[in-house]
Amino acid sequence: MRFHTYYIALLLLILANMASAQSYFANGDARSIGGQCYELTSAKNFQLGSVWYADKIDLSRDFDLEFYLNFGSNDHGADGIVFVLQTVGNRAIGGSGGGLGFDGFSPSFGVEFDTYYNPSSGDPNYDHIAILKNGSIDHNGSQRLTSAKSATSTRGNIEDGKDHLVRIRWETDEQTIYVWFDCELRHQLKYDIQGEIFDGTSEVFWGFTGATGGAVNRQIACLRDDILIPDTIAICKGGSKRLNTRESSDGSYLWSPSTNLDNPTVQNPLCNTTTPMQYTVKYKDLCGEDEFDTIDVVIHQPFVMDEIKDSLLCDGRPYRVNLSGKYDSARWENNTRPLIRSLVNEGFYKLRTWKGACYDDDSATITTLTSPTVSFTGDTVFCENESTQIEVTISPDDTDFEWNDGSTDLTRNLEATGSYFVTAKNACNSALRTFDVREIILSPIEIGNDTTGCFGDDIMLVPSVIPDKTYAWKHGPITPSITISESGRYILTISEKQCDLSDTININFIEPPSISLPDTVKLCKKEKLFVKRSVADASVIWQNAVVADSILLFNYEGPLVVKASNKCGVDSAKSYVPLIDCYCRMFIPNAVSPNLDQLNEVFQPVADCDKLKSYQLQVFNRWGQLVYTADQPDKAWDMHIKGKPVPSGIYIWYVSYAGFENGQVARKHEKGTLHVLR
Repeated sequence: MRFHTYYIALLLLILANMASAQSYFANGDARSIGGQCYELTSAKNFQLGSVWYADKIDLSRDFDLEFYLNFGSNDHGADGIVFVLQTVGNRAIGGSGGGLGFDGFSPSFGVEFDTYYNPSSGDPNYDHIAILKNGSIDHNGSQRLTSAKSATSTRGNIEDGKDHLVRIRWETDEQTIYVWFDCELRHQLKYDIQGEIFDGTSEVFWGFTGATGGAVNRQIACLRDDILIPDTIAICKGGSKRLNTRESSDGSYLWSPSTNLDNPTVQNPLCNTTTPMQYTVKYKDLCGEDEFDTIDVVIHQPFVMDEIKDSLLCDGRPYRVNLSGKYDSARWENNTRPLIRSLVNEGFYKLRTWKGACYDDDSATITTLTSPTVSFTGDTVFCENESTQIEVTISPDDTDFEWNDGSTDLTRNLEATGSYFVTAKNACNSALRTFDVREIILSPIEIGNDTTGCFGDDIMLVPSVIPDKTYAWKHGPITPSITISESGRYILTISEKQCDLSDTININFIEPPSISLPDTVKLCKKEKLFVKRSVADASVIWQNAVVADSILLFNYEGPLVVKASNKCGVDSAKSYVPLIDCYCRMFIPNAVSPNLDQLNEVFQPVADCDKLKSYQLQVFNRWGQLVYTADQPDKAWDMHIKGKPVPSGIYIWYVSYAGFENGQVARKHEKGTLHVLR
């Protein structure tokens, strides 16, 4: 193949992936507009964009690139496009405006297509092309590699809205780069790009930058489908592959020889030769010149691969596949291409390996499993006449297992002291684990019957003690014995682990009894009178004969004796009972003079009643309004209403009362007038 058609396989991969929009990184205002084209800037002020291709280009090998640049249709627009090689990264972007997106990042190599006149940068006043390095756009600076030259030999305007064909060719042996614009060679530079700029690094990012400032243009870079053409292709014997060459300006091609080609007059004929061949194609390039490209076809031999097998992986052990030295490349089911891979996850794996142009497929199903584990949850001890619930956890879930008695239950209620074990097995291994349980049996405790004591005394409780057990009194000390000096309910608990037994005793401390009677107990004739005396924790005896809390008196006159006794002491009291004639009357004044002379200042009825049972007094003014009320005859009215003295005048009173007469309760109602004189 002639020199200008030497291309590298690395860049072929870029073109193969571009259709899936995965081969470039657009930054700033740049965006894909389809058809292998990328808008670097829209026709807006201060736009800034860059596009970098994911795979790098190799400066140690020749390359010949053709692409289209469109600088917009505004003749006074700005600012231009730069073809760039750089190692900064796929997010690199430089200065806007006259910086063309190239200014400011280093190391870099740029072919500048400048459409705006910036005198401060040493620009000529026509559209021009220059070669620069390290992010500099200064044509007078130390980073200039060539002088600026008009984009066309006629110094014509390239902001014409048209696509302009650009060709950039790098010859490694001669360390020379060539730049064509619309089929005219505009620059030729002999320079060690790899050594002088990139410090020996051969693989670099490549792409385009563009910018606008106060003046604008829509600026676009487009790649061609046939930008990279290999000079040698390999065919697996018995297979076929299409040959390819650059686009012809008139669409005509002629391949020779035509042997084993399906059509020797098309751009990409299908070749199925089984022996090595060299094919030459004649066509007119996009500049109308005759071109002759040569492609060598080599034949590779088919092979059979058997590298992976169905396998069970235990406990995370990997299945290691090493294809190094056996095959040129490989591709797995997840589209990754390692030659050494450790399979650790369960699943279906597919593998394709290549030797040259030939490949073969293999597949395997990988299952994973972990060795069984056995664990128990539950109490290791349980109380008498109860049980403990034990749950066994087996991992993995589908592992076969059984208890020592043959049970396959995951939950067991164990009711007897002993050792229990579970055996689990799967395809990886087996496991056995033992679980010991014990029934706790506590001997009953006795702390005695309920009892009574006298205040000031102490009662000591001394139960029998069982070794190695814990004793605790509720709300008391953690000891078997206790001294009691207060009334209460006392609970002693004996325990071992979560098991316990309790006994309860109620102790009541009492005082010596205390009893009293009034000196005289009035008794009306024919009256039935109950005299009652209750003494807590003591027995009450009346007249040394009647044991009861009360005694009935009827037409009795004489002494009354009562006695109370308990285990802590005795007390007695004595009274005299006179038998009298009882009556009940009220004396109510009919006038008062509240004039602060200390005479008749208040209104107060006088009761002449041996045994008054009830009393209610009400006083009304002349308008029928209630102005005073009392429920005891000894209450006096100070002749005020709500803190203010009542006016002089006549008031009406009503009184209802009841008292003993002739052995019965007599109820009476009276009314009268009250004169208030001031």
